[in-house]
Amino acid sequence: SFNKPSNIKLGSAYSKTLFGSMMTISPLPANSHIPCRYFENPSSLTPQDHRRVESELWQPLSLLNEKLYHIFHSLLRSKSEMKHQLLQWIGDCLSANKGRAQLWNQETQDLMGIFASDPFIINLSAVLLRLCRPFISETNSPKLSRVQLSYSRVKLSDPVESKSRCVHMSCLSGETCLLSNSQSQNETNGEISQFHFITEMFYMTHRAIQLVFNVVNHRFVKMNQ
Repeated sequence: SFNKPSNIKLGSAYSKTLFGSMMTISPLPANSHIPCRYFENPSSLTPQDHRRVESELWQPLSLLNEKLYHIFHSLLRSKSEMKHQLLQWIGDCLSANKGRAQLWNQETQDLMGIFASDPFIINLSAVLLRLCRPFISETNSPKLSRVQLSYSRVKLSDPVESKSRCVHMSCLSGETCLLSNSQSQNETNGEISQFHFITEMFYMTHRAIQLVFNVVNHRFVKMNQ
């Protein structure tokens, strides 16, 4: 109950859950209207000063993300119901924050207060990337061939299917993709009854990185103009 957001469709609500309170720990400001306390006058610092500050910030962040990874990893290896609830939390969170990636939201999302903050999504992405290490750490890993491409086209007719088919992220079916509906229709409608954990983690991680990069890169480019 501590991890259940007050509104599963409100992206910012996930920041107020138990996991969310840990995900929001960051030296980055909660929104783009708050100045960063560590780089207030970056032009006055030498490259050595920048490297020193970055190193001092990266060390505790890396430790935080590693601790969060171990928590998630332990829960995902526990009972089936616990694994399902955690995957559902991640999937619902990413679905509720899909608007972060839209360009028209990048200027107003801080004021609207409907999406999770940059620190939250960055930390979540870092944890998901660590969960992907077993199948992405090696170049041309054979485990990557287990990723089932039709996952992005699945439309669940019943919420109960999310557990039985291992599809906990419902925001991809409406996205434009390279694999056409006609190519994946047979696979989506019946040939795959259950998706691998690798497949779901692969797509969840890609989605999280998309929600981070589009927004943060936009702000970085604007800051340097």
